[in-house]
Amino acid sequence: MKKVSLLSLLAVMAISTGANANVENPLYMPAEGRLYSKTDISKQDSVWGFEEKVGYGFTNRFTMDIALSYQEDKDDEADGWKYYKIGGAYRLSAGKVLTDLYANYSQTIDEDVFGDDFSMIDAGLRIGKRNSKYTVAANVGLNRIDIKDGEDSNNIAFGTDFVYNFDDRVSGQIGLDYILTDDFNTVAGEDDDSFALTAQVNYLKGGLWSIYYTTELKADDVDDTFGFKYGVQF
Repeated sequence: MKKVSLLSLLAVMAISTGANANVENPLYMPAEGRLYSKTDISKQDSVWGFEEKVGYGFTNRFTMDIALSYQEDKDDEADGWKYYKIGGAYRLSAGKVLTDLYANYSQTIDEDVFGDDFSMIDAGLRIGKRNSKYTVAANVGLNRIDIKDGEDSNNIAFGTDFVYNFDDRVSGQIGLDYILTDDFNTVAGEDDDSFALTAQVNYLKGGLWSIYYTTELKADDVDDTFGFKYGVQF
């Protein structure tokens, strides 16, 4: 577990110096000159996952972020850094309806941990509306997955998110994500499309504390994921 000390240090720094900001809101974007951090700890069966994401607002409309992911498997020796991700978003419109263009690049760090050496580029459009009581958002994008010793794929990703603010601190959040895949990890006669539901509760105080649950709606043999996130804006 020594390799996750950097993630733990960043989390402690965020908790000690951060301020309230709903960095989990699907339409969140930091203002110019603002930095944000998000720490994600999850568990799926015997696998613990740790991810640290840091982003910065270069302007009020343009932000970039970088994330590092680590895995610890209690039933196996598949422990180590999984992948890194670099992304960005540009806000096309900031009126009553918010519209963002986004793009991300991901690359595995240790192929022995993840099982395959792969890279992924995904880009798309997000549109939504928010007020003091709720946020609704939807996104559609394309992603290209290149696998070193396997079949590559081109996929279409759809997502919807709904956030309801019970008061100025507590909110509930539901997200649905569907990935229409052409041939990634498929065999003849099988449907490998992904349809996942995420339910989340957020609490704002000294940052954003979130507990979430994710389940794959189309598969019976995929373990559900439970997780905790802490997000903060500086």
